[in-house]
Amino acid sequence: MFKFLTKHEKFCLSLFRKFLSKSEYRKIYWLLRRNKISVKLKSFGRSFLITDSDIIPKIVSEDEEILQLNRKIRKNFQKYALIEFSKRVRKVLPEYIGPTIPAPKNVKKKIAEALLTGKSLLIVDETGYAHRLKSSAEKLGKVNISVSRELKDGFDLVVMIQKEDLGKYRELAHKNSIHVKIKDADIKFLRSFLRRIKFSETLKK
Repeated sequence: MFKFLTKHEKFCLSLFRKFLSKSEYRKIYWLLRRNKISVKLKSFGRSFLITDSDIIPKIVSEDEEILQLNRKIRKNFQKYALIEFSKRVRKVLPEYIGPTIPAPKNVKKKIAEALLTGKSLLIVDETGYAHRLKSSAEKLGKVNISVSRELKDGFDLVVMIQKEDLGKYRELAHKNSIHVKIKDADIKFLRSFLRRIKFSETLKK
């Protein structure tokens, strides 16, 4: 006897189809119909800034061979998440650099560029905020940032923070500091992403 599938099971199957081969999918489908396995969903706890889909299906079974498919699903899901994130990383990454620090967007974008490309960055700072921004970036990955009160040669990238630039950002940053809560899962993903692209030429152009 074959059982009828619930809406939950049908949704899980639609996700299995994305991350398994046709033969593997058919195997899971008929095992589920015969009530030999069950399925559930797992979330990584990442925000919408990281991924528009944070859940993957998981097989529940006593058969170790079948359970091995969970590892393949997870691996393929992570690969999918990394590829999708790489398409918008330049826009998203600055949001995680000192989210409560009042600094112009162009400064955070330059820091993000340094993180992504490995280029050296000089921040000419008149405010005292640059060291906090540098510290925030270093929590995400290896980055070559120097801070100075005057312009110097020998850097791939240069950006300036002037006192008059901060007026319109200070109040906004203060308001954001009350609401901004960076998820640990986001930071973990970003660290993994930045390690993976360290030797990639894709984002260094």
